[in-house]
Amino acid sequence: MYRVDGEPQTGSALRRIDPHCPLECNRLVDILLGNQDMVGVSKPTYYDILGVHRFASADTIRRAYRELSKRYHPDTTTLPTAIAREKFHQINTAYTVLISPQQRAAYDQQLWQNSLPASPTLPEMQHIYSAYLDPTDRPLSPGELFALFLLGLTFVGCLLLVVTLGLVRSGSVST
Repeated sequence: MYRVDGEPQTGSALRRIDPHCPLECNRLVDILLGNQDMVGVSKPTYYDILGVHRFASADTIRRAYRELSKRYHPDTTTLPTAIAREKFHQINTAYTVLISPQQRAAYDQQLWQNSLPASPTLPEMQHIYSAYLDPTDRPLSPGELFALFLLGLTFVGCLLLVVTLGLVRSGSVST
C-alpha cells in the first residue's frame, strides 16, 4: 500500500500480483492499482499527493488528507513557510477533487485520456497507409496486372455469353 508521504511501501502485496506474469502485465497492474505513475503524466497525480491508490475509499482519502494537512499546515510545520504553503495548497486541491464523486470521475477520465498515446496526424497516416489511401502513388505489380487482365477477360466472356443466350432464346439464331 502507500505510506502517508505518497511513496509505495517496498514488498507490498500489491507490487507483484503474479510472479509468473510478464513484466508488462505487472506494470499494467501497478498502474491500475496506483502503485506507479501512469504513462504520459508528468506531474504527480492527486492520488500521489495524498498518498492513496486510485481505488481508495472516501474514508481513506479523508484520513490521508487530515494527517497530511496536520503535517504540512504552515502554522504547525518546521518547513519554510513558502514550501509549506505550496504543499498545503496541493493537498487541499487534491482533497477537494478526490472527495467529490463527480470531480473525481472527471479527474480519472482526464488521467486516462492523458495516458493514451497521441493520435497520428494526417501526413503520418498517409505515410503509413499510402498504398491503401492513394493507389496512384505506386505502379501496379505484374501480379496485379495479370489479375486485372483475367478480370477483363472474364467480363468480356460473360458479355458474349449473355448476348449469345439472348439471341438463342429469341429465336434469331437457328441451330
